[in-house]
Amino acid sequence: MRTNNKAEMDVIEQIEGAMSEVCTYICKYYDYAHERSQTLDLSNEVQARRLLSIQTNLDKHCNECPLGRISHEFVSSNDT
Repeated sequence: MRTNNKAEMDVIEQIEGAMSEVCTYICKYYDYAHERSQTLDLSNEVQARRLLSIQTNLDKHCNECPLGRISHEFVSSNDT
């Protein structure tokens, strides 16, 4: 994705950029998952499974996110 000049980006790139900013800076589920994952020790099998559970729940919320659905539907319908 080109980040140097938004005016030169196509619509898909602009939607992906907006989605990235929303996910990183606004989404409470992303923030919660990120905070929880930072405290886990992946060498511990129980905590590794907990991380998988956190990621699964985050994916569920992402799939239900209106911005994610718009982006996915737009990209799928305009895929060349």
